[in-house]
Amino acid sequence: MVTTSPVVPVGGRPRSEAIDEAVLTAALRALARDGLAGMSMARIAADAGTTRTAIYRRWPSKTDLAVAAVARLAQVGTPAVTGDPFVDLIAELEHFRHCIIEAGSLPLAGAMLTGAVEPQVRQAYLDQIVAPRRARLHTLLQTGVDSGQLAAEADLTQAGASLTGSWYAYHLAGTTPPHDWPVRAARLIWRGCGGVPPR
Repeated sequence: MVTTSPVVPVGGRPRSEAIDEAVLTAALRALARDGLAGMSMARIAADAGTTRTAIYRRWPSKTDLAVAAVARLAQVGTPAVTGDPFVDLIAELEHFRHCIIEAGSLPLAGAMLTGAVEPQVRQAYLDQIVAPRRARLHTLLQTGVDSGQLAAEADLTQAGASLTGSWYAYHLAGTTPPHDWPVRAARLIWRGCGGVPPR
């Protein structure tokens, strides 16, 4: 029988997936509880049963860790595609809202708009969190076009940006998005793309 050994980083011991999981889970709790500014690496290490040294060996900064934790959350429970693009669009927006609220990650999104974030951290945020969500939204809207439910000339790039952008717009105005925000946002964009939302 052929066996494989864990990958050993140069100059280090094998990286433990169990520690990775524990740290990311603890980081999500800390981000939701304390916000990005209040996150304590010492407390995260204690909650995860590891050391700050072990964390910094994996994630060089607090923002790096926050991005990784939110990216992990965004990849868990991604809605299954049913084939009905309007229903799937609502499900995707529900998942987006869950990820924002669960991790309390609105301040993290705001930090990405400032010049204080390291370029590589911002790029990781875009690659791991923003791009996959945008791609899924675009695919669902394109399915609507392909099935004849949306206009062929619909501006899907603007539509996708407006969907998630409306969530942030509520917060910038100092108000809380309504409980039925996913449905309302989907219906508005569907109409804007030339479709007729189902009742």
